[in-house]
Amino acid sequence: MGFFDIFDDVLNTLNDISGSGRSREQREYERKLNEAGSLGNVFENAEKYDVDIFDHKESNGYIKNNNDFISKQLNLVNANFDARVFMTWAKNLFSAVASAHSRAELPSDMRAFVSKDFDFEGCNIRLDGFSACYMHLYRREGENELLQVYISVLDKPGISDREAKRYFMRFFRPSQFRIEDMRKVKISACPNCGAPVKFKRGDTEQCAYCGHYVTFEEYGWQLTEIEPITEDTVIENIGEI
Repeated sequence: MGFFDIFDDVLNTLNDISGSGRSREQREYERKLNEAGSLGNVFENAEKYDVDIFDHKESNGYIKNNNDFISKQLNLVNANFDARVFMTWAKNLFSAVASAHSRAELPSDMRAFVSKDFDFEGCNIRLDGFSACYMHLYRREGENELLQVYISVLDKPGISDREAKRYFMRFFRPSQFRIEDMRKVKISACPNCGAPVKFKRGDTEQCAYCGHYVTFEEYGWQLTEIEPITEDTVIENIGEI
């Protein structure tokens, strides 16, 4: 049973006892779940209502798994987008970045997917495995797209998700479509050199800068930031902002 199911059961029980519907405090807790609040507040409220907020599918239960909602948004750009494939790729990229001290130490096939401004010095992360990874927020800003991925990291053997270290991975890319001469034109980034690639025919094109053959949306995303999640981190759960 997931956190939100447990939470609903708790509220229903309280409502049955009181006979007067949800209290002001309960409504405020619901508001924080759906809008924003810090993890510290969530932990305090969960203890107050005797709710276990740790769940391997939605991790701490408050950082909502929005894979389904965001996948629908990304499928509008590329019908072949697969959240499971993307999450596997994101975890591989996290592993590469966690063990590197500079772009030069990244595997050559991953360098194009990490921003030149990425802070490697602030990203020394011990890694033994993952307990959860899913898309949390997606936003379009003009001709750009932003994607936030939640990931919980096991930093030593034998620990549970309750003891995991939690992070947000933030990705950026130019929009996969542009309007030129009143036509919608598909573009992506070359995974070899990072240059923009315009697709004139089908879903495969050769990069004009380095000659690499690119498949449409071969992850034009670039990782710009990995942020540790602390008790003071404000969480937004609406999926698209």
